[in-house]
Amino acid sequence: MNYMPFNSVDHDRVYKAEDWAWYFSTFISNGVFPAPSDGLQVVAGDGMTIGVRPGYGFINGYAFRNQELYNLTISNADGSLDRIDRVVLRWDLTQRLMELAVLTGSPSKSPTAPALTQGADVWEIALADVSVTKGLTTVTQAQITDDRYNSSLCGICAGVITQIDASTLTAQFDSFFEQYTAKITESYGNYTASIEAYEAAWKAALDDWKASEQSEQDTWQTAQWQAFSEWLSKCEAAISGSTAATLTAEVVEHDERLDVLEHMTIQNDFFAPLLDDDNCPILDDDGFAILRDWKYKYA
Repeated sequence: MNYMPFNSVDHDRVYKAEDWAWYFSTFISNGVFPAPSDGLQVVAGDGMTIGVRPGYGFINGYAFRNQELYNLTISNADGSLDRIDRVVLRWDLTQRLMELAVLTGSPSKSPTAPALTQGADVWEIALADVSVTKGLTTVTQAQITDDRYNSSLCGICAGVITQIDASTLTAQFDSFFEQYTAKITESYGNYTASIEAYEAAWKAALDDWKASEQSEQDTWQTAQWQAFSEWLSKCEAAISGSTAATLTAEVVEHDERLDVLEHMTIQNDFFAPLLDDDNCPILDDDGFAILRDWKYKYA
């Protein structure tokens, strides 16, 4: 059974630090004090240095005060893998102290922040997580995730301050969003530039292909026309001279026959030479063929 505080009479009421700790822990929860709003906030420094701003914290009934910017150093980044470091406020009962420290994460393709120690002798609350990407040489504010308002990792001390000022958290989010927007805009610009370059390359390739096809087509047409001209010349040479005269006579003869057939058909007046037994025309005394003619009688 415990009870306190009562005045001491002859030192019969002597209180230890543990007594005051359990007393305060009954109405002040673990976490950071919300006023000022940037109390114990982790901020980027120079290079791989980060700082913890002045502020107050409370763990298991023990109070912590940081009176000025406290600098911590992030270990060098891995060359090929990312990691996540965690900045903590640690209560150490065995060492009888409270301190700010960095828990260094393990490099991994899917990194996670180190687990917090929360036992009987050591208790840690997270102030921030730092994304240490591969090859990193300078920590920026955008790589720092504020854990102070995460109740599962830290949280705000309840029971003392009723008004919470979130202006610093809002400012940090605005800064992150501004950098994120700039990064997305840059990525989109690079993407559109690559698409334009891709389209230009394909257009150039298509133009080259069309020019090549046109050249081949022109060459083919020229070759075909030349071949046709050579063939026509050979045909003209083949039918020149006596051959041409013979063909002309045959054409005239066929025209005359067609004229006769056309006349007989239109006039219904058909005629043909009389033939002897040897199938030769019978001639009159003047040497002309004797003709016979007939007409079709219509019913």
